[in-house]
Amino acid sequence: MIRIATMGILLAAVALADDVDQRAKLTGSWQEASDAKEAWVLQPVPDGMHITSSTAGKTVVEVDCKMAQECDIKDSGHHAKVMMYFNGPKLVATETMGSRIVKRRFTVTGDDNTMELEVIPIEPDGKTETIVFKRVTTQTAKQ
Repeated sequence: MIRIATMGILLAAVALADDVDQRAKLTGSWQEASDAKEAWVLQPVPDGMHITSSTAGKTVVEVDCKMAQECDIKDSGHHAKVMMYFNGPKLVATETMGSRIVKRRFTVTGDDNTMELEVIPIEPDGKTETIVFKRVTTQTAKQ
């Protein structure tokens, strides 16, 4: 019985280590692959994340929030609340602005230089959109 419990703990630790490695891959600057108008910057801070979103070079939202805590933000000049947490390797951010609720899931895929952002309207109900981003490197930014 002790062997089974020890093996379960060991397997859970290995799975968590894989998630931590995948989560770290989200760190950096990302630009929309199709038209490069939208960009996101994700940076870890103690116990949370600092996220900046911009459209056509203009900052739309800047979030500095601890994980699993509701934070007040301004999104395009409007008051909103956001809560972030990790679900495995995915960063999930749920934003509430008035009666509108949108969930965003950030996931690194493929070669670690591609990020998918799922935008899921919760209220009002709507169609989920997946936007593909490419990692912006120092070399890319100079071009």
